[in-house]
Amino acid sequence: MDLKKAEGILENISFLALDYTEGDLLAVNRLMDEITLFQKTLEKDEIINALAAVILGILGKLAKGSVISNSREAIVEGIDLFTKVIAERMRGGKSVLPPALSGHVDTYRQKFKDTDGQQEKKTAAKTAGKKPLPGEKQKAIIKSEAFRIFLVETDEKLIAAQDKILSLEKDPGNRTTITDLFRIFHTIKGESGFLRLASFGELAHSLENILDLLRSGELEVGREIIDILLAGIDCANEILANHKQGNLTVLDSTSLTELKHLIEEQIQAVKSSLGGILVNEGKLTDADVVSILQLQKESSFTKKFGEIAVEQSYISQDDIESSLEKQKSRVMGELADPIIKVKASQINFLVDMVGELIISENQLDESDRRVVQLKKITREIQNAAMQLRTIKVKNLFAKMRRVLRDLSVRLDKSIDLETLGDDLEIDRDLVERLEEPLVHLLRNAAGHGIESGKDRLAKGKPETARIFLKGERRGNNIVITVEDDGRGLDREAIVKKAVSMKMITAGEAENLSDNDVYKLIYKDGFSTAEKVDLVSGRGVGMDIVRNVVASAKGKIEVETEKGKFTRFGLVFPLSTAIIDGMIVRSASTSLIIPVHNIIESLEITDNSVASVTGKAMVVNLRSEMIPLVELNSFFMTDQHSGNGKGEQMEKEGRSVQEALRSGQKERRLGVIVENSEKKKYALLVDEIIAKKEVVIKSLGQKFRHLKGISSGTVLHGGKIGFVMDIDQVVSISARKEGAHE
Repeated sequence: MDLKKAEGILENISFLALDYTEGDLLAVNRLMDEITLFQKTLEKDEIINALAAVILGILGKLAKGSVISNSREAIVEGIDLFTKVIAERMRGGKSVLPPALSGHVDTYRQKFKDTDGQQEKKTAAKTAGKKPLPGEKQKAIIKSEAFRIFLVETDEKLIAAQDKILSLEKDPGNRTTITDLFRIFHTIKGESGFLRLASFGELAHSLENILDLLRSGELEVGREIIDILLAGIDCANEILANHKQGNLTVLDSTSLTELKHLIEEQIQAVKSSLGGILVNEGKLTDADVVSILQLQKESSFTKKFGEIAVEQSYISQDDIESSLEKQKSRVMGELADPIIKVKASQINFLVDMVGELIISENQLDESDRRVVQLKKITREIQNAAMQLRTIKVKNLFAKMRRVLRDLSVRLDKSIDLETLGDDLEIDRDLVERLEEPLVHLLRNAAGHGIESGKDRLAKGKPETARIFLKGERRGNNIVITVEDDGRGLDREAIVKKAVSMKMITAGEAENLSDNDVYKLIYKDGFSTAEKVDLVSGRGVGMDIVRNVVASAKGKIEVETEKGKFTRFGLVFPLSTAIIDGMIVRSASTSLIIPVHNIIESLEITDNSVASVTGKAMVVNLRSEMIPLVELNSFFMTDQHSGNGKGEQMEKEGRSVQEALRSGQKERRLGVIVENSEKKKYALLVDEIIAKKEVVIKSLGQKFRHLKGISSGTVLHGGKIGFVMDIDQVVSISARKEGAHE
């Protein structure tokens, strides 16, 4: 007996038992594996074997869905007895235990033997005369916590696996990557088998086989192997999607059948399976192999081929072991960092409560030093709460690598994707929203932006094009950038297409700025592609990008140079729930200007204001003419405040700006802002109050058409403030000025 080895295994069992909670089927599976290994290590010790049989019996019933009261206590007590027996053996004790310990062992065996028997009788009594429905087991699995954890973790594992497969394509000799892939699918096989997810188990088992050949060097990484592995990821995602919808029976999937056939062809080309070896050696017949494989499939691959063959008396254990030596099979486990699972609703509730805390905090007297300290603590809590619902963009970028890989193959173009800022953490909801627009931007870059290899060489460019996908935090914004080194946006081609589609006239086109021309590509149905294909041409991609970005309160920035590059920047506020804002007053109305739009603030004097075309007003700021937007006039706050100034000036035929210049109105302040097109505007306000962190609140359906306002907030004293939509304010002001000309 190897007591030292057994002691190490027992330590692992103890740690697993400490983490075990009732209903954790994955922990049950791991405990069964470790206790079986422990039992085999001390197979000649009758007491250890007897205790192991009891604990494995309890675990086996839990694995089948039986309910055993105080199962955790029963398991822990059994492991405690293991420890005491091992300690006695380490001291050189004989096979007979001391009376006290021996009595404890006998009591334990009898107690849980009876408990199991009673449980079986209760279960039999409840189900007597009832035929279990096939769907009942599926419902039990779907409702289990283990199944929900499996769905989340497997989704993450598949993204990681896909990324590693794409890395392997570029570095075929990287054995570490192959080993990592093997571990991922070996783990998925074990977990899906334990949950009786036969389709997943079958797929993971097949992929594990081909990765084992790569690992051992019997099969070389090539284009065909990469295609098979990626097809395996697609098939796994297809099965996972079915499981998420509650469908656990997808064994007849055509893609799964075809994939298994491709994998089997690769395996047979280099190596016989264990069954094939046994047939070649005359130890089994082909019919025997078929029967054993069917039993293995029915077990959801929780049992090995050789194990079933021995259990069913097809072959002896000695024969199996000699054949396994020839096959040189190896099985490896995966070590993973522990993860604490928290429901999304709980995190959202915490973030909402932090928002309410900030609102309450804003009601306090800021002159008190204790309030300043409270604000610091609140900011730390807010940051910690926001981080709970953020994830790294690494997985999203990994998906885009696969998208671009498929696009480059389909278009027959050599394109490399370089990613930067993979460790950037952003809101989980934003990551989910970003997937579709990024796919369309990559399609647009690969299909329209990147030239053919021949054309690139003729222009003196490298044949292999490069697309950059970058994530960064810029101030209070998250910026995701897609840049290609292709032909750039072609103004003439865009204008020509827009005129032909009657979006604009030729005369209008001459007066459009470059930015206005580039906006045309977001119109539904617009495309400069000469024909519709599987990648582009329908004119829906960029329209989707614009709509998704707008729905997330973001904006799109475009930079391009013909023949050199195109860069799309998707800019989103760091949080759509809490923002930094500048509180200003327009008459009696409190308005909030988002800080990320503000450049500077200044006093507006009559000398700094000028009239353009007799009506539009501009501010002269260091020799730069900036359009002036008078917020009292825009929101009609003078009339609403009841001071009558706006009405009086209207009767006199004078604008607010003219009154300012004539000195008949008190001094005004200006806030210089920048819209999404990076154009500057001066907002004329009555007072700048303070910069504050404000919690955004929806104004509801009744006020959804309110122009120039995006949302509301609660300010000091319970007063309502309105968060301005800068893009909308300047757009409407520009249209008004144009109408007056």
